[in-house]
Amino acid sequence: MVESVQQYVKSASFDLSRELRNSGVTYINARGEILKAHTVQATDVNGRKTCYTAETLVIATGGRVRYPNIPGAREKCITSDDLISLAHSPGRTLVVGESGEGLECVGFLSGLGLEVTVLLGSRLLPGFDHKMAKKIENHMLVHSVRFLHHHTLTEVRWVTWLSELLTRR
Repeated sequence: MVESVQQYVKSASFDLSRELRNSGVTYINARGEILKAHTVQATDVNGRKTCYTAETLVIATGGRVRYPNIPGAREKCITSDDLISLAHSPGRTLVVGESGEGLECVGFLSGLGLEVTVLLGSRLLPGFDHKMAKKIENHMLVHSVRFLHHHTLTEVRWVTWLSELLTRR
């Protein structure tokens, strides 16, 4: 399955690039700053700045997943990118975050029959229509996904019921 998912991602990315080129779209991998209407200044990895002017500009932020800046995150967590490359089942999973990418992982894991809990800092899918976000949450609740609302992750550590019991004594 891992190989199939990775092949699909590569294929979809290639197809999208080809389609954009065939449609006359110029792709620029740079940091951009909007200077005025229809004008963007792009700074490439070498620091070179170039201004582009066009009737239509599409800015794709290309966000990358990142680990939270808390103790234990890098050692004990995986990102959504890592998830699709796992050679084994992650088992019971806590998904931290309210983004669309996080919910894709929730749906994927839940669909495989795994126990999934979502930790939400604010609200599900911020920036999206509130009624649609609620419908998605209700659908996931019906399919045994649990939600922890208004929580903040401050540390990640391994805890077993026995060590927790011994620590409390």
